[in-house]
Amino acid sequence: MRRRVRVFPEAASGSVSPLRTIAGPRTGLGDPSAIALFGGELDISDINTQSVRVFPSSADGDVFPTRAITGATTNIGSPLGVSVF
Repeated sequence: MRRRVRVFPEAASGSVSPLRTIAGPRTGLGDPSAIALFGGELDISDINTQSVRVFPSSADGDVFPTRAITGATTNIGSPLGVSVF
């Protein structure tokens, strides 16, 4: 089963429905661990795929990431966070 990232309104509280859900095989997400919002993009670190996948902040559904940071030379092991500067 693929994991999901749900986006909620900024002032959400209590039982509210998500605005959007990023999920499905095209996302490449296995076990998302952290999210950073920067410059109109969602940067999502993923423990299972040892990567950071970047989506537009408006992404919804089973969408491909805009880009992915992955591979042996990145030295990404089990990313528990993500930070963007």
